[in-house]
Amino acid sequence: MRVQLWLTPQGQAEVAAGRPATSWGVSVTEVDLDMTTQGYLSIKTLVILDSELPDRKACIQATLSRLAEQEHKLREKLNEDLARIEQMRNEVLALEMS
Repeated sequence: MRVQLWLTPQGQAEVAAGRPATSWGVSVTEVDLDMTTQGYLSIKTLVILDSELPDRKACIQATLSRLAEQEHKLREKLNEDLARIEQMRNEVLALEMS
């Protein structure tokens, strides 16, 4: 796999200010994609050997773990929101009964 590294306009501003470019200032694309039309500066073309990439099984496990964590966080937030709504409803019902 061949990829091209680009310094984004934000990354160029970071470098111009004497700071190192952060991950937000770097973009990775396919080699045949020309990003200079969007103000990007080419950094380097890299060749990544298939043997350097994680295998499919490792990617599946990492993805499933990340999705489970996201689902857990969403369920916690949902339960908090539902509890707040139930409390509001109970308060309104209490007012109606008084």
